[in-house]
Amino acid sequence: MATGLPSRRRRYLIFKVWALLSLVRWYSVLIVAVALYLSACYLFNPGIIPKAKVFFDIGLHIEVLALSLFIMSGFIINAFYDVEKDLINRPHRTVIDRHISRRFSLNCYFAFIILAAILSLFTGWKVFLVNLLFSAVLWAYSHKLQNKRFIGEMGAALLTVAPFFSLALYYENVTWRMLEFIALIFIVLIEREFLKRIMAVKGDFVLGHRSIPVTFGERKAAVNVLFLSVISIAQLSFFLRFLHHGAPAVTFVVVIALQAMAIGLWLLKKDYGRMDSVLKAIIVLMVVSIPFI
Repeated sequence: MATGLPSRRRRYLIFKVWALLSLVRWYSVLIVAVALYLSACYLFNPGIIPKAKVFFDIGLHIEVLALSLFIMSGFIINAFYDVEKDLINRPHRTVIDRHISRRFSLNCYFAFIILAAILSLFTGWKVFLVNLLFSAVLWAYSHKLQNKRFIGEMGAALLTVAPFFSLALYYENVTWRMLEFIALIFIVLIEREFLKRIMAVKGDFVLGHRSIPVTFGERKAAVNVLFLSVISIAQLSFFLRFLHHGAPAVTFVVVIALQAMAIGLWLLKKDYGRMDSVLKAIIVLMVVSIPFI
């Protein structure tokens, strides 16, 4: 019995860590962190060669870590306020109350906020204030704004790209290439937010949340998704004019093809789950294409 206790505690600790990682959506945070590092190398410091020199800046690593902690805290507080809806829409994937307690999740939320704020102090007072504002808006979005029509979808997309503006403030440099990239990915993010609302319509309806699918119907909400897909294809096609031949052009042609696939999935099968997977693939592909922009 005594020899089995450490092993049992170890398994329990591993389970807790896994549950926490699932709660903060580590894969999404990782994608944002990679995007921030690539942006630092190719969008904000295009003249520095070799690019490894960019990573000698300790402040960059502190800024990315602080933003990652703020994002993780945002996922925690969002899940905290969405427990009831998640139990309706995806009961087997809900982490809070099933695998970790609400008290533990809130303790992690405040710990991440405090640590991220302390780290932000080392990157400059302007970045510190902007990051605190980012954190406050994340809380306001989760608590009040996410269930409001249009504001919820737009707000989620804006908060996703907000870390890039914090990084721009750190470098005190806003480039056209950064704005072009944000414009490209922003439409895809809004498109995915609309799609997620359609997939969560049952929970919104039961809890009385006036989301777009609940208010206007699933079909009209899906038409908005298709409209955004068409805008994204037009936007990407126009952007091809500014790319050199080879890998950059091929990358964006693949993204256009994936958007066309998303449209086909709705028109032929109304397969929202696969559409969401396609949009995730588009976001990842656009992130890894930053060096080619």
